[in-house]
This record gives sequence, structure tokens and C-alpha cells, in this order.
Amino acid sequence: TKGREAILDSSIKAKLGDNQTNLKGAVLLVSVGANRNRSDRLRVSSDGKGAGQINTSSTSKKGILNLRLGTLVIGTVSGGENGKPLKVVFNANAAAADLQHVLRLITFRTAVETTVYGLRTITYNFTDALLNPSNQATKQVNVVRP
Repeated sequence: TKGREAILDSSIKAKLGDNQTNLKGAVLLVSVGANRNRSDRLRVSSDGKGAGQINTSSTSKKGILNLRLGTLVIGTVSGGENGKPLKVVFNANAAAADLQHVLRLITFRTAVETTVYGLRTITYNFTDALLNPSNQATKQVNVVRP
């Protein structure tokens, strides 16, 4: 992957603690590990603005986006650029199915001017609403020289 944005894992799932009915306060952190470069980008892509679709919209706070399911705000998104982790914080409107949906829309790309090629290890860390850290997941991405 170089310059083009690619969905990291379209079948990834997070494990939630027992009896969770909403995700208020749950946090998803996605970061690039080995061979990280400042030109690497992580983001939550949009699959539309209709009912049941995930999208983002701007907020009054610089660097923070609203995460929405249709028009309902289910959390916030920040980071993901300049080598910083992508952080998603869910609110009381978010359900377990929304988390799974968001996970499958996380993308990676690196800018054309990158000088760091080779494998990147993408790490997913999720802390649920009961503050239970879940098992960590990783994904490998290979950035190739053009």
C-alpha cells in the first residue's frame, strides 16, 4: 500500500466484557508499530450517511470528528496522522454492533513521499465500557517502493 487508502481488515471483531448494552466510555486505539513513518495515516472511512451507515462530521474542536451512525453521534474520532494512534471514544448511543462496524472501516495509507518501506504492524487495542482491556489484535501491511 502506498498512496492508496486500504481497509485493514473487513472481518475483524472485538471482544466485549459481559453484559454490555452500550459502549459509553469505551476506547479503541489503532496504532502503527514497526517501521512507522510520519506519513502513515489511519482513519475511519465512511460507508454512507444513511440509516445504519458509519460516517464522520466535523466538530468545534480542532482534530476531533464526530463518529456517526446515520445522523446519530455515537462517539468521537481523533489522531491517526503524523504517526499518532487513531483514537475512537464511544458514547452511550453506541452499541456493540457499532464497534464491530467501525473496526471494519479502519483504513491505512502512507503518503507518496514516504521513505520508509517494508512491513508495518498495525495494533488494535480496545478498552470496553467496563474498563476491561480486550485481547490485542494486529495486522501486517506492506509498504512497497513504487
